Amino acid sequence: MSHSHRRSRKRAFSRYGGTVTPDQNNYCGLGTTSSEVKGAYFATSQLGVRAHIQHLLAYASTRQPAFPRR
Repeated sequence: MSHSHRRSRKRAFSRYGGTVTPDQNNYCGLGTTSSEVKGAYFATSQLGVRAHIQHLLAYASTRQPAFPRR
């Protein structure tokens, strides 16, 4: 199964109701490996989106992930 297909299944094509729940702010299903493993939780939607972008960066580049400035 391709990565994008697994991601789509985890996120039910951008609808909640599967393993990942809205309170997780986990828009790409990071850490979800089965119906018993809920995956990562992020405190805010901004952090969830940032984690998704960093995850994509890991696949597309050899550049190290950047940490947000405070």
